[in-house]
Amino acid sequence: MPFDRAWVAAGDMAAMAEAFHAAHERIYGHADRKAPIQAIALSMTVSGAVPPPKFPEQDRATDTPAPLRSVEIYLDGAKRTAPLYARKALRHGHALVGPAIVLADDSTTIIPPGMQGAVDRFANLMLTPIGE
Repeated sequence: MPFDRAWVAAGDMAAMAEAFHAAHERIYGHADRKAPIQAIALSMTVSGAVPPPKFPEQDRATDTPAPLRSVEIYLDGAKRTAPLYARKALRHGHALVGPAIVLADDSTTIIPPGMQGAVDRFANLMLTPIGE
């Protein structure tokens, strides 16, 4: 339930309690204004105009990415061998064909058979079906 900004700034607990009881009565059909209330969770929404983010663009790589090593994986009910790439070594223009594994500090991406991964100019790894 929203609080008036002035109540919060002034610490007007009585106004906030009355707002709670009024909302309780509106929703449930009754309110006990003598009962104490307890705030369990508070949230705040802030809005304003901000400039759009600017993401650094990478130059297009001219080399072919080299896997760290090959690893055995279990995929689609079968054991397969797949190249394992370091995410931090992939650059704009690098493309990988599945099956492949991309290892980062915070995640692991599996590129399944029939899919390809391409690094865009902002260093995003974009997965698409082969042929699209």
